[in-house]
Amino acid sequence: VLRGVTRSAEIIQSVLDEVGDGLFAELDFTQEARHLERFRDLYGEKCPDVVVPEVVWSLTRQRVLTMSWLDGRKPRDLTAEERLLLVSRAAPCLALQLMDSGFVHCDPHEGNMMLLDDGRLGLIDFGLVAQMTAVHQESMASAILNLLTKDYKALVPCFRGMGILSSDSSNDDDLRRPGEDQSFADALEEALSGGGGRERLVQ
Repeated sequence: VLRGVTRSAEIIQSVLDEVGDGLFAELDFTQEARHLERFRDLYGEKCPDVVVPEVVWSLTRQRVLTMSWLDGRKPRDLTAEERLLLVSRAAPCLALQLMDSGFVHCDPHEGNMMLLDDGRLGLIDFGLVAQMTAVHQESMASAILNLLTKDYKALVPCFRGMGILSSDSSNDDDLRRPGEDQSFADALEEALSGGGGRERLVQ
């Protein structure tokens, strides 16, 4: 029991440290500007249908980020056909981020995407990015394939590779909660396939 409590405290501390680091990083707009320029350098030519703003360095400081203006419409203002067009622009670039360098825009929600007048995707807000390791890239790619093929039990090693689950043990039995007979892999499969395991998985 004490081992479990200690492990839980370590996980909570790790999460809090990561969140804190992320918050402070997002408050430094010069860092966001560097993220933006790195994204353009890596993917500008490879993702011709995606546009990111240009940084105006002469007017950018730690507390002020000045960029070129992107004129477009948010997804909520688009027709169904235009939303499909936006997705067709976004999906290849998102996949490339995962498969290529591993430098990923981590906040691609509808508030940070727009359909430009020329039909391209405008992508903004580079405060939250991540540089994935090769192990993380491979694990996430495998997880996507396993989801598509509905091989849910195979997600467990993928989650370990991504750091979502502890890699201390390769035994799925170690992931069971006290008094719980169902393994994590079985609960995961049941939950994602529409069974009744969701309640146990999220408790």
